[in-house]
Amino acid sequence: GVALLLTAGMWLAALPANWAPTNFREDWRAAAQYVAAQEGANDAVVVHVDYLHVAFERYFQGQSPVFFPFTEQLTAPDQVEPPLLGLLPFDSVWLVQAHTLYFDPDHLVERWLADRFPLATEQYPNGVTVKRFLTRYRLSQPPAGLPQIDAAFGPDINLVACQAAPTRTPATDVRSHPPSAWIHVQLYWLAHRTPSADFTTRARMIDAQGQVWGERLHRERETLRLWPTSRWQPGEIVREDLDVNLNPITPPGPYRIVVALLDPTAAPLGTEVGCGEIVID
Repeated sequence: GVALLLTAGMWLAALPANWAPTNFREDWRAAAQYVAAQEGANDAVVVHVDYLHVAFERYFQGQSPVFFPFTEQLTAPDQVEPPLLGLLPFDSVWLVQAHTLYFDPDHLVERWLADRFPLATEQYPNGVTVKRFLTRYRLSQPPAGLPQIDAAFGPDINLVACQAAPTRTPATDVRSHPPSAWIHVQLYWLAHRTPSADFTTRARMIDAQGQVWGERLHRERETLRLWPTSRWQPGEIVREDLDVNLNPITPPGPYRIVVALLDPTAAPLGTEVGCGEIVID
């Protein structure tokens, strides 16, 4: 009897951890809050699979329309193309996914987007995947309302606008990509003429002494891999989105996001440019 009581007591003591929401629930709140915080003025959200839109919209306070067109198991690309083609007028598409193992085992929805558009960011709240694809990344002008700059990187390219968010954050993250917080950076490059080489972007967070406390993440499907600088057309503006991964032991205080363009030897083309002030709590 005593042994049984001890066993029962140990089992009950373990319940608070075993039954914590993070152990068995999708974190729709984190997914919805991130989309709402980062959405643009002309974005769309696709929730996949369809019935999960209820959970997402329960927490979503953003302005972007939410679509959930896929109501059956997907086995062929021609099932996904017609609904996704209807999203092309939007600037970017947020793909919010869960429960796809049965309904989309070959990831046909994500593959259709990834084959055509740069990946701007990705988040992984518990049980949910959030990815943003830039459906409009070759532009005639930068969006209104972004901080405008005019920084030359060699004779061919200028950075004409940039923005970093959030502007205040802890250095750590426990919900979407632990252990480090990320700063999302939007860049708008103007090509005066087609560059002769493929350049890469360096983005990092530094303190007042120039010490680096965060470096950009590199992704296979990012803008400059899908649309490298050697293919840019004169006069077009190319949007590039990056995430700067912070050192989780970054001390509280003020920091700066700085950006440079690097040639194929990793040498900077011009001087680093500031793209935002960040406060680490």
